Amino acid sequence: MRLLFIGDADRYRVATSGSGPEGSSSLFLSATLPGISEPNACDAVIVPAEALASIPFPLAWPVFASGPARLMDEAFAFGCADYLREPWDAVELEARARARLPLTLRTAAGLLRLRGSILEGPLGTKRLRPRSAALLAMLMCNAGRPVPKTALALVLGPRSTVGRSVDMRVSRLRACLWKVGGPAVARQLRSERGASNREGAYWLSESLNDEADL
Repeated sequence: MRLLFIGDADRYRVATSGSGPEGSSSLFLSATLPGISEPNACDAVIVPAEALASIPFPLAWPVFASGPARLMDEAFAFGCADYLREPWDAVELEARARARLPLTLRTAAGLLRLRGSILEGPLGTKRLRPRSAALLAMLMCNAGRPVPKTALALVLGPRSTVGRSVDMRVSRLRACLWKVGGPAVARQLRSERGASNREGAYWLSESLNDEADL
């Protein structure tokens, strides 16, 4: 497990009241976010809550926000997986991360698990391309909630803001879900249509019995 705190040592000391990461084999400090072409760079990132508005959010990895209690609601509104009230320490962070990693989703056929770019399901394993893995990670982090196409396009890159790039990528991702989990799992990747091709959303359903919108 590799956890990246996005910030310098001074900001880390503020968040943890001076406790350092030396006692943790999982926690690292990073001045910048990993690139989209680095799907295995980390398992989750920890971002100071006051910096959430300045990063290209949503990210390809689960986000743990760190800050005072007054910013908690705002952080969850961004889509953060968890919130660390300051001060916190590496032991608390790792315990929370272990409870949420790797990304998992309970499906009609069994458990779906994403480890970096490796997708594991009841029927087998599939290595995803980096952008497809990032797309699925975003959908899994927001399971049960529609993710607008505009947000998905940010993960896939600038070229995805035009045409049917997002739709085509989601179609390929649905085929991967079919391969590792069968048709019932593929149907849990749903769509919500908008007034135009650029609008609408996709989401991974947490309900196993509703009729999927394909």
